[in-house]
Amino acid sequence: MNRKSQMGVGLVEIMVAVTVSLLLLAGMVRILIGNKQTFQAQNMLQGLQEDTRAAITMLSDVIANAGFHVNPLADPAELFDPANNDVDDLGNAVIDGEASGANPHAAPDRFTVSFQSDGSMFDCLGDTYGPGSATPLATPANLAFVRNTFDLNGGALRCSVTVTSALGTAAPIPQPLVNNVESMAVRYGVDTNLDESVDQYLWAEEVNALGQWENVRAIKLALLIASEDAVRSVAETNPLSFSLLGAPLAVADDRRARHVITRVIALNNRLHQTN
Repeated sequence: MNRKSQMGVGLVEIMVAVTVSLLLLAGMVRILIGNKQTFQAQNMLQGLQEDTRAAITMLSDVIANAGFHVNPLADPAELFDPANNDVDDLGNAVIDGEASGANPHAAPDRFTVSFQSDGSMFDCLGDTYGPGSATPLATPANLAFVRNTFDLNGGALRCSVTVTSALGTAAPIPQPLVNNVESMAVRYGVDTNLDESVDQYLWAEEVNALGQWENVRAIKLALLIASEDAVRSVAETNPLSFSLLGAPLAVADDRRARHVITRVIALNNRLHQTN
């Protein structure tokens, strides 16, 4: 009998086969880990997009209602003063804003928009107000002046609502609307020559200095929104740089995805206003 035909697999062949198998297994594990990380990143980016849409939708709906009058030609007993539709009878502005911090844009801006309601208008928290009764009547006593103030606190876009009516004034309670909003910048479109078009966009302190709040016709808004969790395995050494309406902003990289969204929202009730 030929002894060579009876010999088994040698140790070297076994070691080569094991090594190749381990390399293949390691490759498969890396592929699975990569797919998992990609899936998680996609989920984070989807959540970021959803937060962005939610923030812009809420802001757009409320801002577009700024200056709404139930009956702008009615008597001055209504909460908006027909002689000056920039303010209500208490002197509250239809549109007002302020920059936070010594450097006006080192911290997020905040702003307020107001409108009159007979119970059919939603505020920034999704509530309606008909102060006279559950089904408001068409009388001044059943009208409410609703002030919606937007700001950032604790990484969330917040809104607080102040309601003034014949029943008194309800104290505002800030409520978070969208989380992971890291900064907000606001510029105000001013119609300086009253030709029903915006001539320039100004920061709040510039509008204050020029006394142009009654001529604001639009708001240009920028939000910096971050994902809930990290989407990258390695963080950048240098801070990330963003620009919000021309105001530079540096953010330490924590591996989260970030997105700047910018919108221009017209104040529909003031576009054809002549002061």
